[in-house]
Amino acid sequence: MTKPVSIVERIESIVDPLASDEKAEAVRLGAFLDRVLWEGRGGVLESTGTFPESELREFAKEGFIEAFVPEKEGGKLDWARAMRIATRFAAHDLDTTLCLGGTVLASIPVLLAGTSAQRARFFAMLREGEMAALALSEMAHGSDLLGGTCRARPLQEGSIVPFFVFDGEKAPANNATVAKEVVVLARTSDLDGATSHSLFLVPRDTDGVTPLKKLPSLGYRSMDLSGIRFDKAKLPTSALLGNVGEGFLITRRALEISRSGVAMMAVGAHAIALAHAVAHAKERKLYGAPIAELGGVRRLVAAIASRLILAMALGRRAARTIAAFGAPGRALSSAAKLLCPDLLERSVHDAGTILGARSLFTDLPFARLRRAAPVLAIFDGSSQLQLDELWRHAGQWSDAEPTRKDLDVLWDERRRAFTSDLDDHGLVARLNPQATLHAFARHDLGPVVDAAQSVGEAARSLRGMPQEIRFRASEAVAWVQGLATLVEARENARRTRAEDAALLHAALSVAVADVAPLIGARLVELATSLGRPKIGTSAKNLVALAGSSIEAETKLADAFLK
Repeated sequence: MTKPVSIVERIESIVDPLASDEKAEAVRLGAFLDRVLWEGRGGVLESTGTFPESELREFAKEGFIEAFVPEKEGGKLDWARAMRIATRFAAHDLDTTLCLGGTVLASIPVLLAGTSAQRARFFAMLREGEMAALALSEMAHGSDLLGGTCRARPLQEGSIVPFFVFDGEKAPANNATVAKEVVVLARTSDLDGATSHSLFLVPRDTDGVTPLKKLPSLGYRSMDLSGIRFDKAKLPTSALLGNVGEGFLITRRALEISRSGVAMMAVGAHAIALAHAVAHAKERKLYGAPIAELGGVRRLVAAIASRLILAMALGRRAARTIAAFGAPGRALSSAAKLLCPDLLERSVHDAGTILGARSLFTDLPFARLRRAAPVLAIFDGSSQLQLDELWRHAGQWSDAEPTRKDLDVLWDERRRAFTSDLDDHGLVARLNPQATLHAFARHDLGPVVDAAQSVGEAARSLRGMPQEIRFRASEAVAWVQGLATLVEARENARRTRAEDAALLHAALSVAVADVAPLIGARLVELATSLGRPKIGTSAKNLVALAGSSIEAETKLADAFLK
């Protein structure tokens, strides 16, 4: 079977090629993964429920963790480049990458709000190979972070507050019991609202902090998915991250960044699905010939490849935008977090169709992917949370015309700091899906351009409407954003890489045929709900695009089956 990492490298090379100074690191990472996470090792860890501590310590020892550590703390932080590592790691072994993700997620609030002393201590720990955790959720409240009851009460002596006293539980949390440091969101006010919680950096060996049992899970069994209990645990005020009442704000900013990381892990896992589908299609024979020659199988392979290429484009765009400009990219990271795991799950289903009964056998490698893939739609904010962000974003789309220079700035410049919002001079707004499609695809994707215009128009009318109507618009926003990002990648390739541009065009054609009916259905629903028939008229021409991808399917299938 072709290595999934090789598929990642191939698709990355046509969507967002490595810079010359990144190539050596990619080779070194590949050698590390082959040596430390040798074939079958991930399956052993999962079957025994063993946390990959030695593998992650080796990851840090080899220096790869430095991509997640700021320069002031001895690292080489570059989020967009770090996401290349995350994608390759997930393509090699998703479960172990999820374990690493717990540490990376915990590091972001420290990076955003930590004092110099907190940052020095925390990132020195990471470089030594220790683990960290971010404890946000509580069993009774799930993703309602402001509903949490785990409490940190100030212990006042005179006019000074020297300590906070913690009581309550936080679970589930990734790495909760193996972590040396846990970033904890705790209630510090009796009042409700965005200022009711604060964040704390808690050493796991603090008196009064005890582990909760590991939670049994459908997949990703090598993860330490557990929790912690506080029983009058006392922490000094120096444990506070940021100021009292800023916990939810810091957490929100951290998740805006981390969602692009979840998207890129989904891209890596997506490559596993394609690798299994291609390998079986080429090896399995029916009536004397490989099933890769069957039209139905080829169509499924083309669909999986198209989704993977779209996910790569969207995930890389989100990582670059967040890395460069911070908050202006939050809607893009939400779109990537919503769409990339969804595309993965669709492709896992299609790959399972190609594998047939073999996809259900628990002792074969594909079963691990089938079990673990759904978690990516849940971690770092469920799909419902992303939908709530996206309709607002579309309501702000403008007609400002982006240029090729705008694409050059976004895709070619490498900025490292996302700790403060840099002035993007309107770049992110100009590269909204509506304007991007109009600028770079109006000559060949006219119905999609019109649909994007209608999505934006509908979104501007949704404030005050019921959630089920707003979320229909959000689904269309995510699909339009994905297509627009794939158009950007095609435009970039057209200037210097004709062969890549042709493959991207084929992927775009298949993707359009796949989602055009879905966008059209949402537009009809919105037109009816809003009493705006004009919004629904652009849906009619989308349907015709669904039957225009046969040639593109052939090209994509050939690219991966031959």
